[in-house]
Parts: sequence; structure tokens; C-alpha cells
Amino acid sequence: MSSPNFSDQALRLILERLPDNIDARRRELLPRVLNEWSKHDLQISLSRPDPVAIKKKIVRLRKVVKHASSLSKTLDESTKLMMICSSTGYSRQIRCLDSKKRLMSKNTCWTSRVSF
Repeated sequence: MSSPNFSDQALRLILERLPDNIDARRRELLPRVLNEWSKHDLQISLSRPDPVAIKKKIVRLRKVVKHASSLSKTLDESTKLMMICSSTGYSRQIRCLDSKKRLMSKNTCWTSRVSF
């Protein structure tokens, strides 16, 4: 993509709005500085995401991490429970069902989606 150049009119308008006490040498260099900036840094500046959008994305990612952590913990607990239930046989199934109920009441957000 080619870089934009400041038109003579745009440069004139910028220079007119500068304070009067700006050094003449700086005024003379400003068009060159602006055009160099547009060649090297403007595209990078324009392609950066908006800071507000970045903050919103961080908030969403933190929520995902929180829920993923909760899901991981619930899956670990349910895996342990399934291993205990499957290794103990029929005689201890009542205890396993009680454990399942306790687990579900503790983590209702995720355990309602976990099948045993």
C-alpha cells in the first residue's frame, strides 16, 4: 500500500494554525517531517487496534479464563468421581450418587452439562 502525502493545501492549513512563536526553521521542516512520518509510521499507527477495543478483548479473555478454570476443576472432580464409581461396583453406587449430587450443587454452572 502506498503511503499518503500531505497536500500543499493541507500543509498550508496546518502551518497557519501553528502558534506564531514557532521557529521559522521548524515551520520549514514540518512538511518534510509529516511526509516522512506518513511513509514510515502512519500505516503502522492506523493499523493498531483501538485501545478501547483492546481493553474489551482483555475483559472477555479474563472471563473465558475464569470459566475455563472452573470447567477444568469440575472435569477433574467429575473424572475422579467416575473412576471411584466405576471401580467400586454396585454396592457403593448410593454413595457415588450422593457425591455426584454434592458435586453438582457445588458447581452447577458446569456440572449440569457433564454426564456421568
